[in-house]
Amino acid sequence: ALIQEHTEVGAVIYTSFIYGRPSLDFYSDRRVISMEAVELQELWSTQPYLLLDQATLEVLQLPGSITLGTAEGFTLVAAEASPL
Repeated sequence: ALIQEHTEVGAVIYTSFIYGRPSLDFYSDRRVISMEAVELQELWSTQPYLLLDQATLEVLQLPGSITLGTAEGFTLVAAEASPL
């Protein structure tokens, strides 16, 4: 429900899960891609949605991030919208 509430249909969400979770893709109707913390950090400049465990969230440097919600020990974050 967290992903569905805060992202658009068809969005890609990158996560710190160690392994893929096809059921999460299915139930959220979104593509959820597992990546290592280093890869997630490098991806941040593209303004992705990130679903992170608490330890990874604390380690990553995510300037301008906003928390969209938390569920089952994972936090969904995104970049703040840039002013036009």
